[in-house]
Amino acid sequence: MAKKLPLLIFLGAALAVAPARAAIVTLTFTGTYTNLTFQGVSTFAGWPTSGLTSIPFSYSLTYDTSLNATNASVESAGSVVGPHSYPADHDLYGYPRSGLLGVNKTLGNLSWSVADLSPITPFGGAVGDLWFDADISLATPTRAWVMFENPGGYRSTIGQGMIGGANNLSFSYDTYIQRSGGMSYEDVLTTSPLTITSSIPEPSALSLLAVGLGMLFGRSRRIV
Repeated sequence: MAKKLPLLIFLGAALAVAPARAAIVTLTFTGTYTNLTFQGVSTFAGWPTSGLTSIPFSYSLTYDTSLNATNASVESAGSVVGPHSYPADHDLYGYPRSGLLGVNKTLGNLSWSVADLSPITPFGGAVGDLWFDADISLATPTRAWVMFENPGGYRSTIGQGMIGGANNLSFSYDTYIQRSGGMSYEDVLTTSPLTITSSIPEPSALSLLAVGLGMLFGRSRRIV
């Protein structure tokens, strides 16, 4: 039994680092606004627009996936969705706003909060307020579509939905801010690409940990 104990410890540790659903996930979104179209605006977010050519950003949100038993909407890549029968270019995961715990989203003197989240309907019959191309409890998404609008009339999206030339539905990397212009909105900033990181360990990190545990197990056997 004593000789089997290290093996049992190793197996238990390997199982412990296997991918598992994370209840609370923090996603970070980074990029640089580069296509600045201020349309006559002399100041933006507290900065003079004259000579302003790029603005880096870093936003984050924290979501508790345990607050909803299942995703509001899940569609696989290739699925035909909505009344217009658009095929999905990638997986579509919709999440309700009930799980959104916090938002760190500021740019200059502009800010957006959890209360500013705006629901999104990427296709007819969709149910969800935040959208990603992966199950965020298991993996880091590469695309997103999340929208906020603050009381000052500034609408900010993280990613966006789009219909391609072949009438296919996908989420793009573009991230933009618009300011209210009466009944319409005027683009202020747009950007591409968008980088997303997650608090969930990457599979490669888990694999390295498992390899390390295996080496320790093999060494312990030689010593015994």
